[in-house]
Amino acid sequence: MIRIAGLKQQIEAEVHKRSDDGLLPEEQLAAVAARLRPSLAVMTSCLDDELLPALASHGIKILDFDRLEAETRVAMKQYFTSASSRC
Repeated sequence: MIRIAGLKQQIEAEVHKRSDDGLLPEEQLAAVAARLRPSLAVMTSCLDDELLPALASHGIKILDFDRLEAETRVAMKQYFTSASSRC
């Protein structure tokens, strides 16, 4: 993740220097994305087809933030805001 963030920062800063492998930051980021897409597809499929249904069968639901009740959204925002300030 740190490497990806570094590549994004280089792209934002318009760095046009090739790395030791001869690739520009944009090319490196594209190569990483191409390698990760198949893994992401497998993980998403597993989550949707197996994990979420298995959790639901035990009464555990993972909801999109927008589907939470207003009171719960406020509590979650407060929790994550305070948690991020501790890190």
